[in-house]
Amino acid sequence: MSDGWLELIARADRKITSWPLQATEAIRYIHSKGVVHCDVGIHNFLVQDDGTLALADFGGSRVDGSKSQEAGVPRYKRPTLSRDSDPTEIDDLFSLGMVIYEIKTEQMAYAGKNNGEIRKSLENRRFPDLAPLSPGWRVVVSKCWQEGYNNAEEVLADLNNLSHPDQGRLVISPPPSSLLHYSTRLSAAAVIIVVLWHSLLRR
Repeated sequence: MSDGWLELIARADRKITSWPLQATEAIRYIHSKGVVHCDVGIHNFLVQDDGTLALADFGGSRVDGSKSQEAGVPRYKRPTLSRDSDPTEIDDLFSLGMVIYEIKTEQMAYAGKNNGEIRKSLENRRFPDLAPLSPGWRVVVSKCWQEGYNNAEEVLADLNNLSHPDQGRLVISPPPSSLLHYSTRLSAAAVIIVVLWHSLLRR
């Protein structure tokens, strides 16, 4: 995570409490449209003027089973993904777990390690230390890393229960003009662009 990201997290104050949900909702939305991002990471979330997140960079995404055009950043890659395989929704969820970890701890996963060391750690399933997280967040992140979720809807359900265990759902603040409204429009536009791009490639 760059120094710029850490500064943004520090300035965002209470708004970062909804960032994990916003990131997860963006992933849920694109998956519902048949898109696998293939490069989910903190580097591909934009921080808007109001402090909310928006998912970006769909250049290497898969659409309806197409081939991926993106290798991804090592620390966000699921260790069981072979080099000749295309990422799936489960790979996006593994990456989402790393994103949530970095947001909640305000630390870059595997800081100080080079890409080779990171790959080896992941292959040996030596994941980042979960001690800085509260028990509930440890469960969510660990399930992302251990393939404990089948889809982003399940991640959202756990996040809702974690945030409001007595209410069963999360009421997001700020309301509709925030990221969840904006990122849905952004992701919808991105889905259209990705579909058109893959259509051109197949000609």
